Parts: sequence; structure tokens; C-alpha cells
Amino acid sequence: GSSRPPPRCRPLSSSSSHGWRAAMEQAGGRPVATTLSGESQQQEAQPVVTGRAVSGSLYAPGTFPRSSASAAPPIYRVAGGGRRPQDCIEVDIRLRIATSSGELLRILAEALPRFDVGSVVVAFCTAAKLDEGREMATLDRSPAWAALQGRLIDCAHLLEPRGMSMVAYAAARLMWGHEALLTALATVGARRAPDFGATDIAKGCWAFAKLRFVQEPAAAEFWQAVARQAETKFRSPRFVDVSMMAWAFAMGGYAHSSIFSEISKATRAACDTLPPRSLASIAWACAKTSHKDVALFQDIARRAHATLTEFSGHDAAAFCWAFSAAGVQADDLYESLGTHLVTSGLVRRLSAPLAAELAWGYAAARVHHAQLFADLEWLCASHIWDLETEDVTGFAWSFASLGRAESKAWPAIHSYAARFAGRFRASERQVLSWAFANVGLGMLPARHEPTVGGVRSLGSRELT
Repeated sequence: GSSRPPPRCRPLSSSSSHGWRAAMEQAGGRPVATTLSGESQQQEAQPVVTGRAVSGSLYAPGTFPRSSASAAPPIYRVAGGGRRPQDCIEVDIRLRIATSSGELLRILAEALPRFDVGSVVVAFCTAAKLDEGREMATLDRSPAWAALQGRLIDCAHLLEPRGMSMVAYAAARLMWGHEALLTALATVGARRAPDFGATDIAKGCWAFAKLRFVQEPAAAEFWQAVARQAETKFRSPRFVDVSMMAWAFAMGGYAHSSIFSEISKATRAACDTLPPRSLASIAWACAKTSHKDVALFQDIARRAHATLTEFSGHDAAAFCWAFSAAGVQADDLYESLGTHLVTSGLVRRLSAPLAAELAWGYAAARVHHAQLFADLEWLCASHIWDLETEDVTGFAWSFASLGRAESKAWPAIHSYAARFAGRFRASERQVLSWAFANVGLGMLPARHEPTVGGVRSLGSRELT
């Protein structure tokens, strides 16, 4: 009904430094799901690296599988044949054993003029690891870093599939969405798509989806080319590749039924070994793309029961959102999962936006776990001024739909609605009006957008 907010769909994300404004609109009677990328999805997608290799290639176990047992990795091949200069090999070793961004930058300042294409790729990928999710904060001020970025853009058109996917993945980890770089990577990727392996597709697509590089002409050509290849790459991939491809194709809007049928088969084959994060990730992708596979969700639910105590709050929020958005009932599982979250103290440690999604998942499924909602209401009231309008709307609908009229969160929600009345979208105001009426709070506070000197005020909360 019009009083029910549609499920907001974001990738697995426990935090974000940027905030988000997902639309809560209805189209054709079906919920429209929008999403925000986050570093937690990277944690799901990124394999564990036990140690940094100091010889050979960057294709160490847990990073990228080696293309063959004996041939040189493609990024190191010399045009026309022959061997790489020993100087480049030694530089690569120094780059890979660097333990800080400062050490890496010193190597760049000294040796960058001698780099070949392989060294440029290794340096850039190593920088992404050493920056540790700080979006180039440890690198940006260095002229050597700017010089490396320039070299990378200049040689991107020369990369083969493995080099392309490595660079794209590193760029996404650094959150560096340079248009010229992404366009060059997409162009070479589309041209070489038949040569892509499962890992190349997974890393490349995950990166472009995370950077929102989807609709641009070069991006569209890339996605179409790799989508045709993806269907043939599920015979024996690592499951992390399956998970990344599922997330990426769901985010990119390339929800081909044939691709998700293969993803379902691969998931069911590996289901008895999957951790909660993988279960939530696949369920999320299938729900977002409206991929209907009853048997898959049944298998995921069975595995979730077996791994219940391993669920984090983050996993649970994504998992419950997915099952509720897909219309799959799992009341006993929700009850057990709710008890686990409460007794483990995980609810109150959730980010407020994820807590709003967890609340929506339970309310949409009509599962009223009293203690879970008590914790969610505490979190909502305690963090009310950190929330976006869609979070507040989601909390309000969830509490009202379960009849929690005495919730201690309502005064906080009412104060928020009065303060930021002008910020709510029309669909959000409609949902809030229903929620307020349903719990006896009366009319929704009227819009109030003061003007100063004829110019509309931005409100009391600064834009960031």
C-alpha cells in the first residue's frame, strides 16, 4: 500500500563517510531499490592475503590466481618477446615489500622514470593496499603520486585483462574515479572481454559498480561485453568471484536471468560451506534484481540456521532486508537471529542507517521481536540527528506497522520531522503521515522553508 515504504537496497555497508540520499519512490506498483556502496562489501569480496610476496608476480594466493604455472604474468610480458629488464624486476620487489605509503612514495620519487607498464601496475595496486581505505589520504599530497597517476592513465590502453582488472580494483579501493582512466580501462576491457577469466570479470565489474561507472558510453560497452562472457565463467570459479559478480551485476543493473541462474547454481553447490557474509551478499543481490529462486532461498535459510551465531549485525541487516524484499518468509529464523543480535549486544553497535534497514526487514516480515525493537528504538532516538530523512521514515513505518505506539523513539522522530519538515520527499511525507496517524501523533509538522533576502534558506543543517 501507499503507506508502506519500499525496501531501500544498498550493498553490504557498515559505515560510510559520505552519507546517502536514496529515493523512496514507487514505480509501477513495485518498489524501486537504490543503493550505496561501502567498504564492507569490499571485505566480503577481498580474499585474505597471508603475506606479501617478494618475488615472482603479484598473483599470490588470495590476490589473483596465476594465469599459468610457468608463463610470465601478462602484465610483465615484453612487446616483441624477450625478458624484462632486471632493474624493473628489482623495483617490483621493492614496491611489494613496502610497508607504508611513505616508503612507497620514496621509491616512486626515485625510480618512476625507469618503470615499465608492469611496474606502474604493481605500484598502483600496492598503493591501494597501503592506503588502507583512506581514499588516498596517505598519498594525495605527493608529486610522486600524481606522476604515477599520470603514467597509469597514459598506459591504461595497453593493459591486458589481468592488468585491467587489477588496476580497476585498486582504483575502486582508492575511490579514484578518474574519467580518463575508467574510460581507457573500459575500452580495453570491452575489446579483450573474450580473454577474461572469472576473477578478471569479478574484479573489473565490482570496481566499476563501486565507482558508479555504468551508464557512460564506454562503460555500457564494457558491461555488455563482459555480461556475455560471464555466463560461461561459473564452471569452477572461486566463490568470492561468484559473490563479487552477483553484487556487481545487481548494482550495475545487468540482472540477466541467465547470469543469476548460474550464480544460483554456484551458490547452491557451495552453500554448505558459506559464511553469513556470503549468504547475505547473494540473497541481497537476488532480492535487488528480483531473481526468483525458491530453492536457493531455502538453502540459504538452512545454512543461516547452522551459522546463526556467526552473524554480525551488518550481515543480519542485509540478510533480513533481502528475505523481506524477496517476499520469503522465515519467521523462526528471524526470531532466532533477533535473539542472537540482542544477547550479543550487536544491535546497539549498528550504524543507524543499517539499523533502519534491519527494522524494515523485520516489520515487513511481520516479525515482532520485542527486545530487538526496544534496542532499535533506543538506537533511533540516540542517533536521531545523524539520520537521513529516509532512515527516519523507515524507522517510523517499522515502529508504526508493528503497533509500537508507546515507543520512546516517537518524541525524537517528531522533533526531527518538525525541524527538517522541508527536506522530506513527497513519498516520505506520505509514509510519515500514515505512521503519525497510526500511533496517535496527529498531523505531520508542516513544511517550513524560511527565506532570507528572497533566497530560500538551506535549513539549520549544513550541506556536506
